[in-house]
Amino acid sequence: MPSPAAASAPPADQEHEAQRVAALRAYAILDTPPEPALDELTRLAAQICRAPMATISLLDERRLWVKASFQLACTEVPRAGTFCDHAIRGRAPLIVPDAALDPRFVDSPLVQANPSVRFYAGTPLRSRDGFALGTLCVMDLVPRQLDEEQRDALEVLARQVMQLLELRRQKREAAASEARLRVVTDNARIGLVIVNRERRYVYANPTYSQILNLPAGPLEGRYIRDMLPDLYDDQISPRLERAFAGERVSYELQRHQPENGYYMVNYEPTLVEGRWEFVVVVIADITERRKMELRLRDQEEMLDVTARIADVGGWEFDPKTGEGTWTAQVARIHELPPDEPTNVARGLSFYLPGSRERIAAAVERASATGEPYDLELEIQTAAGRHRWVRTIAHPIVQDGRVVRVRGSIQDITKRKHDEAELTETMRFAQATIDALSAHICVLDEHGAILATNRAWQQFGEEKPSAWGAGTQGNYLAVCDAAAITGCAEAADFAKGIRAVIAGSISDYQREYPCHTQHEHRWFIGRVTRFAGDGPLRVVVAHEDVTERKKTETTATRLAAIVRSSEDAIIGLDLDGTITNWNRGAERLFGFKEAEVLGKHLRQLVPAEFQPGEEDVLLRMQRGEKVAHYESQRLTRDGQEVPVSITWSPIRDASGRRIGISKILRDLSRERRAEEALLASGELLRHIVNSVPSLVFANDREHRYTLVNEACARFLGRPVDEIVGRLPVEVLPADGRGDVRKRGDHALRRGPRVRAHRARPRGAELAGTPARCGGPGHGPLRSRHRYHRTRAGRGGAAGQRSALPRAVRARARRHPDRR
Repeated sequence: MPSPAAASAPPADQEHEAQRVAALRAYAILDTPPEPALDELTRLAAQICRAPMATISLLDERRLWVKASFQLACTEVPRAGTFCDHAIRGRAPLIVPDAALDPRFVDSPLVQANPSVRFYAGTPLRSRDGFALGTLCVMDLVPRQLDEEQRDALEVLARQVMQLLELRRQKREAAASEARLRVVTDNARIGLVIVNRERRYVYANPTYSQILNLPAGPLEGRYIRDMLPDLYDDQISPRLERAFAGERVSYELQRHQPENGYYMVNYEPTLVEGRWEFVVVVIADITERRKMELRLRDQEEMLDVTARIADVGGWEFDPKTGEGTWTAQVARIHELPPDEPTNVARGLSFYLPGSRERIAAAVERASATGEPYDLELEIQTAAGRHRWVRTIAHPIVQDGRVVRVRGSIQDITKRKHDEAELTETMRFAQATIDALSAHICVLDEHGAILATNRAWQQFGEEKPSAWGAGTQGNYLAVCDAAAITGCAEAADFAKGIRAVIAGSISDYQREYPCHTQHEHRWFIGRVTRFAGDGPLRVVVAHEDVTERKKTETTATRLAAIVRSSEDAIIGLDLDGTITNWNRGAERLFGFKEAEVLGKHLRQLVPAEFQPGEEDVLLRMQRGEKVAHYESQRLTRDGQEVPVSITWSPIRDASGRRIGISKILRDLSRERRAEEALLASGELLRHIVNSVPSLVFANDREHRYTLVNEACARFLGRPVDEIVGRLPVEVLPADGRGDVRKRGDHALRRGPRVRAHRARPRGAELAGTPARCGGPGHGPLRSRHRYHRTRAGRGGAAGQRSALPRAVRARARRHPDRR
């Protein structure tokens, strides 16, 4: 019984263990159903050894599996540290009298807990090769021993177990061998039959019935006479008699039926216990072979006719004498009478100079060494015509000496002319593809580059790492190498080429970037299967689409700008029909794009402005320029909106006008801002002129830009005479320098500047930079105290209070009453 041990034995030699497990698996017994014969042996072992439990256990790499058992329900446990694992490591049976006292098993769960095994005796089950596959073991719940007879009986039973396993293995192997043999014989292309002495079929494969046109169904047990009555008496029976006498018989059997067939039959007698009990019959249908022989004769005649049609003739000569013969076809090629006598010198005389030297040297080598030749040469016929011929020689060598030289000659003039035309066509085709800007190459079925155009070669010279120049590389290999480095485009392109080569798709294309540190470029790669006869060819073309890509990118950006523009941008055709409508137009007019596309522009124009709109449209159609102008337009709810309008022509790549772009800007906000500005300006002038303080403003050149009425009265001049003048032209001489100095200081420093001067009524001067008027303004100045100043960007501003001191004090206490 398997039982984990507290301490496992040292691991067996790994190589021996692997061989042992392989030997176990050869029996194909693991995980098989119970077998009564083996169960009976475990019961017998338990009875002989007077033990309550017995098992037949087998051990693979990791587990102990129970094939048969007596009074034990366990089927498998982990192998490590079990009683049986220790038992298979030795040659003799393993006896454990008291497991509770054995340090190897004292901590085992089956020793410490139920069923609390105390006694174990196991004998290894050894194969013919000496490998221990498992054990036959008995166990008890009390300590004890086995006597000598019980030990011997346990070993005898273990050998009996192995004999049953061997017999089981042999039956399985025999069944498998028989099954394999039957598969072979049943599927053989020859007929196989076994006949017994009663002339009955013991075995017949399906091919036998097919060859002899026998009815479908099994033939075993049937008489040969019943199945082949027309052949049995005359051809089969006499030869079977000879075969059952021990003679091997071979003959050709012929069916006497309308579909006459021919069969080669072999009889092989089989000896059983000194008697010829069976004859193995092998029958092969040779009808097709006979028919092939007839067809071969027909083909030979056909070849003779073909030779005449193909203008091919034969010749031969004796290398020793130079005398020879040729066929009538050779004579016709040379335009000679069929019976014209010939020899080597006569035959060589028809070849033109250049060709004559080559053929003479080849004939000499063939005659001397037996070297064959195959040449294409020019001849001049007896009628003076030039022809191309292909001449082939096959010397006949006997005993190391050339005895005859035989060969053929064919008129290939037409083929040469066709090749010349083809060469010219190829040159024209090459020149054509060389003129193309796309990079073009031709690949074979393995991806090797066969031909390229000039653009491909130039690109390869510039970037040899891309694919190499000329036809020295394999394009698929280059793509695969790039794919290994992480280039997804190269991997996809190689996949597309292979799909076209395999025929799963007819063509493939991919757009991909080819960027460098100095420029960004884009290409479109196209792969097309070459349509035509002959070997598979694939055309690969790479077209530089950088400019198109840039144009598309620009167009996309412009479209995005148009879509997101705050202004209304409307695309029109030359007739005024709306073709494009951006979001700015939706906001301005209130119409969605789908509501206006395909409609005329006039629906957006008030009635009084429509004639002018039509006039502008006609001017745009004539190509005239239209200046920017302002007008009114209608919104969806019928309101008129002031707009600024700009018209521009839309042109195609050739410069032809194909449409109109119209940009409209909503002026409502600007109009409201202008009105507010005018109102605020009037209010400001009213306020400035209403205060008793002296208020004025200077630009950077110190000219007066603003003077209130109080300041004009103070200076004793009208406002119109002061604005635009310099202080030197308005102020008294003693105050000019100080005013200019204080104003410059205000422009430079920004803070309020105060000046105390001796003036009637003790006036005080203050100035503040005024930055609201732009870069042309200077400081606002006053001849008296400034109580409030306001800073801007371009000048200085100030004011003088002429109110009595008591009034000013009250104003400071009650600012809400000012």
